[in-house]
Amino acid sequence: MNNMWMDYGDKEGWGILLVDARNTFKEVNQMALLWHVQHIWPSGSRYTFDTYCHWKILVVRNGTNLYIKEGVTQGDPLAMVLYALGVLPIIEHLEQYCKDDTTNLCLLFLIQIWYADDSAFAGYFAKVWKWFKELCKIGPPLGYFPEPDKSILSPAPRTWQTRRIFQA
Repeated sequence: MNNMWMDYGDKEGWGILLVDARNTFKEVNQMALLWHVQHIWPSGSRYTFDTYCHWKILVVRNGTNLYIKEGVTQGDPLAMVLYALGVLPIIEHLEQYCKDDTTNLCLLFLIQIWYADDSAFAGYFAKVWKWFKELCKIGPPLGYFPEPDKSILSPAPRTWQTRRIFQA
């Protein structure tokens, strides 16, 4: 982030939006995950299918069992890889969305950063706002639920446009 400020900090109307999502490891759409793993990582599809196609049994201390079928399992050695494959279609869609933008706003500057369930986009505010609206539209069907209240917009030091664009 410091390098971005050094390179682009003097530009008016520029900033970074850090997006937090709600418990996404638990919320990943398993059916979409299975489909994407089969097409993106065929050699891992058998393991993924055997692990995530069926209901998982969670044994509770008092002897009752809970049956769950959601997200990726905590403690699974491939949980991070499978989660990444589950959100890869979102990342690719947003990249293509910005490239296909007819206003050429996204072509000027496009930086997406993803780490686990956190995402970020750097650019001019009009582009950042369009990117975030598209993320909120396509994320939930795949199990990625952005939380605007927990997200942070970090404008460039000399930016005055922030409030005007993001109040909508």
